[in-house]
Amino acid sequence: IQSYLPTTQFFTILLPYGTAHLRSSHVFSSILPPEPSTLTNELRAGDASELPEGHTMALGTQCLYLFFRLHQVLIRRLNIARRLSEKDHTSNPLVEINSKPGTTVKNGNNGHERYQAYLSLLYALVENVERSSSSSSNNAGEGGRYEDRVRSLLGHGAYELATMDKLIAHLLKNLQNMGNDDTLLNLIQLHRRHKAAGSFKPQAFRQEAAYLQDGENIFAMQYCPIPNKNNTTNGTTDGSNSDDSILHLEFLGCIDEEVQDGFEGSEMMEEEDDRHSKRLRRN
Repeated sequence: IQSYLPTTQFFTILLPYGTAHLRSSHVFSSILPPEPSTLTNELRAGDASELPEGHTMALGTQCLYLFFRLHQVLIRRLNIARRLSEKDHTSNPLVEINSKPGTTVKNGNNGHERYQAYLSLLYALVENVERSSSSSSNNAGEGGRYEDRVRSLLGHGAYELATMDKLIAHLLKNLQNMGNDDTLLNLIQLHRRHKAAGSFKPQAFRQEAAYLQDGENIFAMQYCPIPNKNNTTNGTTDGSNSDDSILHLEFLGCIDEEVQDGFEGSEMMEEEDDRHSKRLRRN
């Protein structure tokens, strides 16, 4: 893609045989605007609550929750690999391995090269597992060789990295489930509508999600940036330039039952008010 003209909404694309132009509305991806909904606008208009600036919320099904948790485990293990790579292994004679043909990472404290060598091993493992997915014996053999190489590269403390192939396989499985989950796709559109409106209103978000969940258990996710104490403006902290953040996860269950109970409670209150007004008229 060479350029994009907002006035005409066309992309200019360079191809091997020449230049082409593509209308943005013909690109099916997340750049398309969210589906409009009058219910979203009505619920947002009646909701006075609002998340602080920079905070983001989302509601999703179990497959989205599992994806976030597995992704958290993946990041934790990659951090372990980086920490072990930066560790001084000069006293360990086993730490030496060929990451690629013709290249060797030897004893020493060269953390960046050692970490890149580990990533090469991990990418090769995932590619070999995908190619030989039909044969379980080949998968077991490749996993054993990967474990031996990682132990030689990072030492005996890398035992948690031995099952990275299984972790990535579970991540891919949950990604496929997310793509086939109609309830989750509707909740993603709800998230995009609130994001396009410029703010997230939690009560309106939850009320509309109750109509979309279709009886499934719902999990809430809220992203909260941590204010940077070094940047203060008029005595308040500014978290816009801070890289620290928190992702809060909470199990909500079947929230449409709460909405129905609320409707039943309001109907009972209206009936009680009617009976009370009738008694007043009789008196």
